[in-house]
Amino acid sequence: MIQACIITESQSDMDIIKKILSDELLESTKLYAGLGQYDAHSMATTILLADRIPVVLIVDTRADDKDIVVEKFNDINFLMRQSSPGVPYKIVMAVPEIEVVLLQNRDLIEKIIGQHFTDLEWEFACCHPKRFLSRFLGDKSQYIQTIFENMNAVELSQLQQHPIMAEITNFLSNVFATYTKA
Repeated sequence: MIQACIITESQSDMDIIKKILSDELLESTKLYAGLGQYDAHSMATTILLADRIPVVLIVDTRADDKDIVVEKFNDINFLMRQSSPGVPYKIVMAVPEIEVVLLQNRDLIEKIIGQHFTDLEWEFACCHPKRFLSRFLGDKSQYIQTIFENMNAVELSQLQQHPIMAEITNFLSNVFATYTKA
């Protein structure tokens, strides 16, 4: 039975979430990939209002400036709150992009790419993860596949501990616990 929805801004963002989130959480969660930021926001508000199912909306902030991130969160939260008649929702701000989760393990990325990066290069990578990964590992579908094919269970567990993934996991776990009790 579907107890919640996760909505991302693109299919590649959803592919990352599906690879990292536990099977236990995925089996009770409907996944929707938007065709961009506004499509994802629209889907989230529609599901909250029409289906009354808890929603996790994952938003690439495309910025790391705290003021910009807070303003973007507040704008989206205003729209979500208007559409949520008491239905729980969570806006997860991926700063700057969801791909930053893939950079949780520097050693793994350096091993896959076959190159050691300076601290300055790594800082750039964390500020522009899509651009960095595309440069060294090909297009989105290619770098997602390459990273997960070269990852073991311990490394996957490290990605699951990333604050973005922990935020998603905690929200879904709480929703499922509340829903099961009700």
